[in-house]
Amino acid sequence: MANARCFRSLLTSSRRARSALVTSLATAASPSRPMAISCSWARGRHTACTHSMMAVARSTSIIVASCCSSHHTCTPQCCSLRANSLVPVWAIASMCSGRSSIPMSTNWNGSMTDKRIAALDVTRAVALVGVVILNYHGFLNGSDDGVNRSFGERLFDPFQGPLSTRFAATFVMVAGIGITLLTNRSRLSGDRAAIRENRWRLARRGLLLYSFGFFLEWIWPGTILFYYGALFLVGALLFTLRLRWIALIGTISAVIGAGVAWFSFEHKRTGHDVSWLDPKMTSPRNLLLRTFIGYTHPLFPWLAFLCAGIMVGRLLPFAAQLRLRLSALGAGLLASTYALSHFGLKLAESGSTTGTAPARTFADRGIATDRWQVLLSTRPFDRGLLYTAGTIGSALIAFCMISAITERFPSVWPTRLLQHAGQMTLTIYACHAIAFNVVVHWMHLAGSTGLDTALILSLTFWVFAIAIGAWWHRFLGMGPLERIYRGFGG
Repeated sequence: MANARCFRSLLTSSRRARSALVTSLATAASPSRPMAISCSWARGRHTACTHSMMAVARSTSIIVASCCSSHHTCTPQCCSLRANSLVPVWAIASMCSGRSSIPMSTNWNGSMTDKRIAALDVTRAVALVGVVILNYHGFLNGSDDGVNRSFGERLFDPFQGPLSTRFAATFVMVAGIGITLLTNRSRLSGDRAAIRENRWRLARRGLLLYSFGFFLEWIWPGTILFYYGALFLVGALLFTLRLRWIALIGTISAVIGAGVAWFSFEHKRTGHDVSWLDPKMTSPRNLLLRTFIGYTHPLFPWLAFLCAGIMVGRLLPFAAQLRLRLSALGAGLLASTYALSHFGLKLAESGSTTGTAPARTFADRGIATDRWQVLLSTRPFDRGLLYTAGTIGSALIAFCMISAITERFPSVWPTRLLQHAGQMTLTIYACHAIAFNVVVHWMHLAGSTGLDTALILSLTFWVFAIAIGAWWHRFLGMGPLERIYRGFGG
């Protein structure tokens, strides 16, 4: 009876109380003395239990033999959980009611027991394909605001087009998912030593990427690696927080990014110099300004994409059930931001052109229209709230679609090749910068002739990258820069 009351408490108490009770149960047991826990709780009613719960203490972990009520069907997943994984009781109840679809190769700590999550690797690879195309197009052709551009030129505009920075943002969101998978075991167990080790591991990895990106900036201006490292450093502080706090921090970063853009607009309009907001990295102060608010991928608002990834990572064990909802959420965010931007600007423009007024009033109305354009902008370098929300939406859609396709066709050759490339994204990213400089700047084999040149150059690079990546993966395993990354970062 005491065990039954204890188990009911686990299911109905707060998260902190559940953690304490589970730890105490696991500590009380021993490998030589299994502890049977009677279960008589189901959907708020006391019923006869047909199974029992078996807890075996290994350090501070438990394993579950079975758990189901008289009217639940016990699934293989809840009867074969691996040892050394702290199992949230709410998740056990979800499995017993048939609502969970965790792959059998996945531990409850969120990490894969025998293989990587293919969907994440494929998503990284697809995102990097887009990054390479936009980077090559941007460095070759820049941005042209002419009215006679083709649909493709508008679509792939690296600075103002609808695809601008969205591939990179998807990559950052996947990084947030990876942080969750890396740290889930320590977070769920509450092991302070393990949490401290994970913080240090993420900090080392972030510092390595930050330093490498700093030097890569000299040959590849605007590289995301510099900011990617900074995001990992911040992620080392965030991964233990509850979802509501992570969501709040992401929202605050988006608001600060939009606020900085508004501040810059207002001061430019009045003739003030705002170049100090985007300085060159010539001092520690300028380095911090560029990291947080300046240049291409500053933490404000890009931290919002990392926070979104951390939150999605928490939901990953239930991805199959939630995929449709996440896709709908992403589509809603994307559609609503563009709708608000389009119709809001139409209203602002119509309000500025109706009626008669002296010249001063027309000028004031023009300023008001410009303000609305900044406020309702979906362009990446305006960094408005609509841009951030819409980009999170597009990243969610991309991740859900790629995950569904990868799970549907896990063994076809395109999936396998992209998966191998996704496991070597750091090496491939560095190589795409070096290859561009060799082909364009040193050998002068390509020049600024339009989008077609950028697409051909990108396609050629990816043919070689995927072929070499597949060969490297087969015979040598981990990529060269990935070896350094793992060796230094753990």
